[in-house]
Amino acid sequence: MTATHNEEAATGQVPRSPLGQWPIPRTELPPREDDTRARYNHERARFHLTLGAIRADLEEQPSPSQIRAAARRWIEAVTQMAEEMAKVERRKNSRSVARGR
Repeated sequence: MTATHNEEAATGQVPRSPLGQWPIPRTELPPREDDTRARYNHERARFHLTLGAIRADLEEQPSPSQIRAAARRWIEAVTQMAEEMAKVERRKNSRSVARGR
């Protein structure tokens, strides 16, 4: 069973997605700009679902050393993805600045 926000605060445990629900389908956010709470909840849910998937992978590891090795792989993968995205964003920004001149 997936924990709610209140259960998470009370237990300190990250909620988990039900089995068979991965990948989680993207949902559209409400079109109103003033619906900040819905946007916050959407981002929080995405974060916890992702973190739950990582936790599940780590729990499947048979030993402490393999848990640490799997964690390092996750860290490396996320860091590499962030670097690639930052590079793309820098290119986009430099093109838009060059066009604005």
